[in-house]
Amino acid sequence: MARRKTRKKDDGILELLLNAPWQGGVIFTAFIFAFLRWFIPSQLSHNQILLPLGNLSKNLAPLTLLLLIPVLLAYFKQKKAALQPSCRKIKCQG
Repeated sequence: MARRKTRKKDDGILELLLNAPWQGGVIFTAFIFAFLRWFIPSQLSHNQILLPLGNLSKNLAPLTLLLLIPVLLAYFKQKKAALQPSCRKIKCQG
């Protein structure tokens, strides 16, 4: 029976975003942003003790947009690979 390839344990979120299709990275970033911006504050707004944590989450949500940097790099990586399909068959110059 063939063994399944498994992802290395030391791969982080940035490595995953760099190797995933760029559309998946955009969806992932949008999900994390929405989760931090709206879901967590709405769940913590009912408790006066946890309310500051909800406000902190709301304020830190724009930092998730930094995850778009590896998504942008993945986009350019895929675009470059699409422009040079013949490089796999023959040795590319440069």
